[in-house]
Amino acid sequence: MPREILIVSRHEVSAQAVADAALQVDASLSVQGGPPATVTVESARGQVVLRLGPSAQAHQTSDIGRLVPCANQPDGPTYWTEGWAPWGPFGEAGVAVAFKLATNLGATCVVEDGA
Repeated sequence: MPREILIVSRHEVSAQAVADAALQVDASLSVQGGPPATVTVESARGQVVLRLGPSAQAHQTSDIGRLVPCANQPDGPTYWTEGWAPWGPFGEAGVAVAFKLATNLGATCVVEDGA
């Protein structure tokens, strides 16, 4: 069961932004690009700690406040990026990267238990 991650930001999430956040959390983490716009963060042992899908621009920003009431409503374009992290120590590293990424972007990060 994964931990679901949502990042609401004013900018699309780039692989470089993810790499910068990963480096700030743990220099042994590596970032890999995957299928179009998918970014994966892995431990030194090759364990996936975070996978982020492509950012999508939210055209109905009023829906963000309804769906994610804790999200800051950025002025201007708003992007929605979904991600997943496993349970356990590897997942904790992924969650830390997601929160660092959100901080670096001035974004909101929400982590929920997967179903």
